[in-house]
Amino acid sequence: MKKPKQKNSTTWIMIIVVVLLIFSLNWILQIPAKTPIIGDEKTWLPIIISIIIFISKCVLDLIEKRNNDKEEQIIIEEQHKRQIIKESLKIQIRNKTESYYKLEKIIESNLIILDFNNSYKSLLLEYNPNLENYTLLSKVVKYKKDIEQQLLLFDKHCELSSVEEKGWHSIYRIPLKESVKSYSSILGVSISEFNKNNDKHAKLKQYDIILPNISTKEKSILSIMKVDIYNDLQKQKKHIIQVFNKENKPLTLLHKGLQDMSQELLKSEKINISLLEKRMMEL
Repeated sequence: MKKPKQKNSTTWIMIIVVVLLIFSLNWILQIPAKTPIIGDEKTWLPIIISIIIFISKCVLDLIEKRNNDKEEQIIIEEQHKRQIIKESLKIQIRNKTESYYKLEKIIESNLIILDFNNSYKSLLLEYNPNLENYTLLSKVVKYKKDIEQQLLLFDKHCELSSVEEKGWHSIYRIPLKESVKSYSSILGVSISEFNKNNDKHAKLKQYDIILPNISTKEKSILSIMKVDIYNDLQKQKKHIIQVFNKENKPLTLLHKGLQDMSQELLKSEKINISLLEKRMMEL
């Protein structure tokens, strides 16, 4: 768009210069000569025309050169700007791609660790009310911390997110937070029950130490107390299983919602990267 305008203005400048030269020479030729001049009008006319053409061409060349220099400078500046934008887009694409793979790992980890029917059930199968469960207790405590850590990892990742990304992240965080909250509550109950289990087994050990050194009557009383403890241990197991059965369905549905939201979140991240790549290709 700029080039035709520049050529048009150059043409008008050329016309004005030629007209001015013609009128100037016409005026000069009418001035009475004070000294003899070789040749008449026919002799000088071709010379004057040649001079006018030469001057006009020089003026035109200078104007064209100036315009070309301006156009070349504009092109160089535009190329420089495009290069800066390209480099910026490359950095954005690289950062977003790295962020995508980090987010993908976090989400995969979320789906594995928050699979109630597998993760928690596998721990529950290790529970034996007739034995001390210190090892299982430490596993459950670690499992609870790991789950709570997942939410912290996601929140930390979201701190560097763009405004557009934060929208999807906040939506994904809703089922994630709800899952972590539910798990923490259920595992808290399990930890409490396992602690009670270990305390009761500690009492049973004390009773076994005392039994040989007490009377027959006291032994009978202590034996009844031991039976009560074993009955309580079986009740504890039933209670834990009841909690599992009660929470299994809602947490399974919550996990399904988390899966669907995970796919949407990763899909939106891919779209953002694709838009940046498309923008860079158009430059």
